[in-house]
Amino acid sequence: RHLRALRVGSGGAAASEAMEVEWGTPPPEESIQALRERFGSGNVLAVALDMSVVFVKRVELPPLPAEERRHMIAMDPSRYFPVRDEALVAGVREDDLVVAAREGPFDTWMDALDRLGSVERVEPAPASLIRHLAHGGARDGLVVLTDPAGGEVTLARVADGRMEALRKVPSDPRELAELASTMAPHADACVLVAWQEELADELRTRLPSTSVGPAPHPPGAPESFAVAHGALLGLDDGADLTLRSTSLEGRLQAARRRRAVLHGAGLAAALVLLGWSADHRREAAVQALEERIATVEAEAGPVLELRSQAQAVADELGLLAREASERSNPLEVLLAVTQLLPPEAHLNHFTAIGDEWELNGLARDAARLIPLLEQSDLFADVRFRTATTRVRVANEFFENFSLVFRHVPST
Repeated sequence: RHLRALRVGSGGAAASEAMEVEWGTPPPEESIQALRERFGSGNVLAVALDMSVVFVKRVELPPLPAEERRHMIAMDPSRYFPVRDEALVAGVREDDLVVAAREGPFDTWMDALDRLGSVERVEPAPASLIRHLAHGGARDGLVVLTDPAGGEVTLARVADGRMEALRKVPSDPRELAELASTMAPHADACVLVAWQEELADELRTRLPSTSVGPAPHPPGAPESFAVAHGALLGLDDGADLTLRSTSLEGRLQAARRRRAVLHGAGLAAALVLLGWSADHRREAAVQALEERIATVEAEAGPVLELRSQAQAVADELGLLAREASERSNPLEVLLAVTQLLPPEAHLNHFTAIGDEWELNGLARDAARLIPLLEQSDLFADVRFRTATTRVRVANEFFENFSLVFRHVPST
């Protein structure tokens, strides 16, 4: 019934923007237009789906990769969920926890959100809320997601920031509190979203040793935007319980191809500019020296003074020649790096100060890069500037790396 959009800037709460609009299937055109006017159209989006439109179940599936298990559910959805002649979009976890949504409404929502930017991640609301709580330091306990329209309530048991159990239960406060006490009898904390005083009292009665309270506010937004904040924090997480339809997957692959082309074009332009800048600087220095020699000869006085000035110019030319011979040739460095790095490594950024170079990028195994570069006589003191970090790109894991080395010019 509603969509809550949140953007958190680098300035924290002061730079945050939050907006709530009417939603549905299809989404109202005026809601999409309002979101575009507020947030623009070049965004990267993470989406959390309310549990009222999500099925949840533990399904015994063969020990296959997650993509193959999702495909099994999509091939025969009525075998696992109460649907008939409807396609489902499923997300699975290694412990056989499965969430699913109807593909028709799902694609309608994603098509509408595509007008705001690239949808990179879609997951059920409890996963986003748990991430928001962990960001604030609450990593254990019980999470209760209520439905303001009186629908089913979602219970999630959390341990060390990970969802251990997920259930949808009736909304009756007494029955719900009883189920909560069975699901997490020794929980230290219980987070209730959205807040309902009657349900909170029942939970305190059934769980006397448990602290019951609302979710902490996200930066610059009220409590109702806690799920949206958790979805935003999940942009760099793995694919645990994420939902992707065939249509959404196609758009993501197209977006990745566009980014790869743009990055390649940018790198090529940078290389051309770097080569041109080096040549132009060298030519300008030579021209300036030639002009200076001509001026000295034209204005020469006594022979001794002329000899002294000529010797000074010759010494300066020799110094510049020595500096030019010792200066790193950027094209030589880039050619050697390109030949040595493995095909799956990707360079995002490089800088050079004197003979010291820094390379930043992605690789499946960053530790292999140091011995590869050390094979060349052109590179010395090869080392990592910072620790590597793992990131997920196109359903594959890579390591962010920042390598530095000293260039030893060839003689």
